[in-house]
Order: sequence, then structure tokens, then C-alpha cells
Amino acid sequence: MMEKFSKGKKIVFCLLVITIFFFSSYYINKQSIKPTEQSSEMISDTPQDVLNLGKGYSLGVDIPMNSNSNQSIDNVNGRILMDTPQDILEVLFSNNLRDEQFILKIFYDYEEIKFKPLDENKFDPSYIFELEMGNTITLPFELNGDILKDNKSHKLTVGIYASPNEHTKIQKLMTNFFGMTLDYEIFYEDNGTISLKNQDSTISKTVDDVSFEGLVINNNIGNMDEVLFPPYSIKVKKEERIELAYFANLTQSIPEEVENYLILSMLDWKQIKMNGHSYLLLDKNSINPEYGTYYITAPDKAGLYEFVAFIIPNPENRKNEDNYFPIETAYKFTIEVVD
Repeated sequence: MMEKFSKGKKIVFCLLVITIFFFSSYYINKQSIKPTEQSSEMISDTPQDVLNLGKGYSLGVDIPMNSNSNQSIDNVNGRILMDTPQDILEVLFSNNLRDEQFILKIFYDYEEIKFKPLDENKFDPSYIFELEMGNTITLPFELNGDILKDNKSHKLTVGIYASPNEHTKIQKLMTNFFGMTLDYEIFYEDNGTISLKNQDSTISKTVDDVSFEGLVINNNIGNMDEVLFPPYSIKVKKEERIELAYFANLTQSIPEEVENYLILSMLDWKQIKMNGHSYLLLDKNSINPEYGTYYITAPDKAGLYEFVAFIIPNPENRKNEDNYFPIETAYKFTIEVVD
């Protein structure tokens, strides 16, 4: 049983100056929602300020102070200049909520890649760490050696998410406030632009008279009259094709006009194919909510798998002050694979 969705969010951008370098810090104000509390409310009837409570996390990427390369970072516009793809960068992350386990994910041109934190001896697509409330961690890392230098710009997407070993089915807590994602642009020379492959969804239509922000993904196929929370879990069989619907509204929180947007999904914190592609790149003819469908394939082993997704507006555009902000995540839910 799916419950009706209501969402409000306010993003406060803070620029922190730390000794001789600085990085961007963001606080996303959000309260976790139990769908049972919203069962009788239409999304358009819910005050948008009822969820603007509490502080979250801060996230940034920077250049190590002892770097010997010609690296530089512009944390106002989200742009990084590097000598080679394997120059050392560092993630700075603050936990302002509670003692928690977190997972670090990195994407290069919106493809999951392996990376190596400097305190590890191998490259891996994920890094799990513990961080107590009120503490900040610095994580220097190196990108996989398979990434080669060229004269194009590339997008580096960095995300840190809480409770990677927990599942919505068990928690019974509906939330899209479980971490942060930032999207940067890397240059090896001060020119060049990124070019992504256009990967259309099955259908894409305008959702009329529905007010919400960000991204919602659920299994309510064909319903464009109201946006619903996803269920806590979806039960499927091994390797079953799972049809999902997405609702994307970038009208309120994005300063720059949206020309197109990209949706990327993860299952069990690993990037998963959508309609057989690594992500969906969708054109927008107007700044209106969009609706569409896509499918993913269930794993071949029984178990609980957490599904998460995020949306990036204007992924092919150059990064600038109007195109650099925290990325919206969808409400997460569990895929339950049974024998």
C-alpha cells in the first residue's frame, strides 16, 4: 500500500574559509517522514515549511594542503583543475546528526568508478567508515588508474550516505534525507566540454497540478494525478524485471533553467542499469514536473537490497555558481528478492 507523498526542503548554502583553503558547506533541512502520518493528505495541501526542521550534513571536495601538483579548486563554481586523473583529492564531511556508519561513492561522468582512500591498499567502488555526531572527517583519495587524461572536461560526482547496512523495510521510516551528493567538473586543461549519450526513458510526460520538489521514484505506474511515497519494500523474484515510475520537479530549488536532467540509480549501493543503460538522460522542453518509467533487473540471489537514486539537472552544462548545489535524492526503499 502506497501512501501519499508530501515534501518540503530548504537548502542553505554556506561558504567556509579554513586556513589557506576553503570548501563549500551545505546544510539540508529535512525531517524524516512516516507515510502513515501523511495518509490523508494530498501533497498540494501540505504546508511546505512543516518539514524544514533540523540540520544535516556538510560535504565538500578539496585539494590537500601538501599537494605538489598544479591542482586548484573553485568551490564557488564547483570546478577542479588537475594535472592528471590520479592527482590526490580529499573529501571533507561533517556529521551533525548522530553517531553513524557512512558509505562514500564516487562517479566519473556518471559511471561508478573504483577509487582508493589513502589509508587503504586497494581500489574499490565503495568506502565505509564510522563518524560520531559533531565530528568532521577528511578522506584523501585517488581515482582508478584506468581513467586517462584528455582535453575534455568531466563530471566528478561525490556522495556520502548514512546507514548503508540498514533497510527501509525493517526501519519502516520513509526518508530522502540520508546523506549528501555534490557534482563537480574536472578539467585537465582549461577548456573542453563534456558530452553524454542521450538515453531516453520509456515515456516522458508532464505532470499537471502537482506540487513537490526533487525526485520521487515508486511503483505506481501510470498515475500522474498525485505523487505517492514508494512502499517500504517491493517483493520480487530473482532476476525479475522491475518497473518503476519517476516524478521529477526541478522548478523550485534550481537557480538555472533546466534543459535536461539525469537520473542515476543504485541497488545495494551499486550502480544499476536503467532500461539497460547506466543512467537516464532526459530532455525537458519546459520547467514543469516530468513523469516517466524505466525498469531495473532484480539480483539473482535472495535478500534485502536498498534502492536509492538521485537526479542531476543540466548534467552537460559547464559548472558555475548557478549550476553547483547539493543534488536531490529520491525517497529510498527496499527491494526484497525471494526464491
